[in-house]
Amino acid sequence: MTEKVDKARLEFFMVIFSLAVVPLQLLVCLVLGGVIQAAENKNKSSIFINPAVSLAISSILWTFVKEESVHPMI
Repeated sequence: MTEKVDKARLEFFMVIFSLAVVPLQLLVCLVLGGVIQAAENKNKSSIFINPAVSLAISSILWTFVKEESVHPMI
């Protein structure tokens, strides 16, 4: 599929995707890392609550994704 797309355009979109994903991932890792380190001394249940909440939010958001039905040509 990438063979059909102009290479410069593909590179542009790959850079935009990387800039949209990587800094956010680093920020989340730093914030949650601090929460987990703070929980090591106090309440360790937050280590399990954070992923559970994230999974619940993801599950809810995935219900809004609609796929186009593909009808085979007859």
